[in-house]
Amino acid sequence: MRAVMVVAVDAKGFVYVQREFRYPVNRIIYELPSGRVDAKETPLEAGKRELREEAGLVAQSWKALGIRYSSPSLSDVKYYFLLARRLRSVTSQPDSTEWIQGEWVSYTQLRKMLKNGTLPGINSLAACALYHFFLGK
Repeated sequence: MRAVMVVAVDAKGFVYVQREFRYPVNRIIYELPSGRVDAKETPLEAGKRELREEAGLVAQSWKALGIRYSSPSLSDVKYYFLLARRLRSVTSQPDSTEWIQGEWVSYTQLRKMLKNGTLPGINSLAACALYHFFLGK
């Protein structure tokens, strides 16, 4: 299976995070926009779709940050991590089974969320690390 995760960064350097109910863990967690790459989609097409559906955002600038396996000892899920910039707002279109609330956080806030576990998903951690390397920090 292939999946995509998007690091959406606005002109001021703020990063879009979302609170979403996740059925496997039966709770609301913070994470970055993400989802499955459908069979006839490229990872970029999936990233654009997920960002529009979940966050109500469209990006004019896209950059591949890397590809990583989510948990190679347990599954073959391959994540494509993308950076989205030069954003504009559109109407979000989440799936009928999704409950999502988004917010913008500073890079400093994002790092705190990662450190204290507020952003608990390992894929969000990988995406943010790849973004950190992209920034050259």
